[in-house]
Amino acid sequence: MRQPWPWSSRYTSTILRLSGSRRRQVRCRASTAFVTPRIYSQVDRFDCLTEIRIACSMPFLISCSICAFRFPFTGYTGSMRSATAQAVCFLQIQGGAMLDELQIIDLFFEKSEVPVDDCAYLPETSQIITGDSMVENTHFRLDWHPPELLARKLFQSNLSDVAAGGGDPQWCLLQMGLPGNAEEQFLKRFAAAFSEECKENRCKLIGGDTFRNTTYIFSLTMAGRVRRPLQRRARPGDAIYMTGTAGLSLAGMKHLTGEMKLTGSLQKRALERHLAPVARLDLARKLRKMPDLHGMMDLSDGLLQDLERFARAAGQRFHLHLHSIPCDDELQPLMPALERAISGEEYELVFCAPAGLQQAPGFDITQIGRVITGPPGLTVFEDSSEGKIVIPESRGFEHF
Repeated sequence: MRQPWPWSSRYTSTILRLSGSRRRQVRCRASTAFVTPRIYSQVDRFDCLTEIRIACSMPFLISCSICAFRFPFTGYTGSMRSATAQAVCFLQIQGGAMLDELQIIDLFFEKSEVPVDDCAYLPETSQIITGDSMVENTHFRLDWHPPELLARKLFQSNLSDVAAGGGDPQWCLLQMGLPGNAEEQFLKRFAAAFSEECKENRCKLIGGDTFRNTTYIFSLTMAGRVRRPLQRRARPGDAIYMTGTAGLSLAGMKHLTGEMKLTGSLQKRALERHLAPVARLDLARKLRKMPDLHGMMDLSDGLLQDLERFARAAGQRFHLHLHSIPCDDELQPLMPALERAISGEEYELVFCAPAGLQQAPGFDITQIGRVITGPPGLTVFEDSSEGKIVIPESRGFEHF
């Protein structure tokens, strides 16, 4: 069995063998191996991949983050090809491992005609609906987040999705899982801050649910009215833009964990970005008036992950230029560009529009890449010359 890949231009030869329930090994003459024991024994990087021969009796998944090659196998023996003319491929072999977040989502939407997006669009009512959750010790720590900041962050993270979808907040539903020892004063402070957020943004709390849990869980569903929904769409030739800067949220978290030592105004800005982010609703309202704005999303999981999702949803190839990513002036010498690209919870906006947009008052935007025709997915380059491809060893925080 051979899978043809029309964008392939050249191949190297690779033999892949799997044996035993815990050992996964790939051999490639063009590779340098490294080990990630949690998922697999050994993963190799392939230079402009490659033809693979496989002999395996167990189910496993092969996926390439560069050329968008992804295929599940069960008891398969044969060979296949996967390559791109100008990319370096990062091949992952997973056997008996937990699926990642995108793969889990694919289980539910693989055969659905509904586009995968942060917001669902309801044309019958001209509404968009989104939902987001915050779980103690996964998304927040109580020693970092007082109840006021928790309420604000929960609301603003959902508001950011609505803003990126082209909407204005209308109503919300609040679900809370509370431990048996939850303090009344904590809940009063959370409720007061949440009510203030609703008031400031003209969003009505119309219901929800409360249940007992071992730790705090806060989940919000928010609906917004929309005249022109902005989903994850792009066209070849578009430029990729982002608002504001990237990196401050990660810097704030690293300061809290002791991995970085920030001082003065930089410390203040980083902690505010991480603990009390603000959705770019006002800027989104300006951007959505642009007739040539093709698609937009918010930056919640970092540029590497969010642009990958954007590209796949749009069915296009995205090129990210690392050294074009805007950064806080004081932070720039302290945080490399690749690290800024994995900074999550920034809640800036990323959008696709024709190249050549100029800075204007109230438009804090930077071009960080471009859209080309090709297999859906993301390729990361060092700079806009696109002379050197960068293979990230981490895509940032992932749940699975």
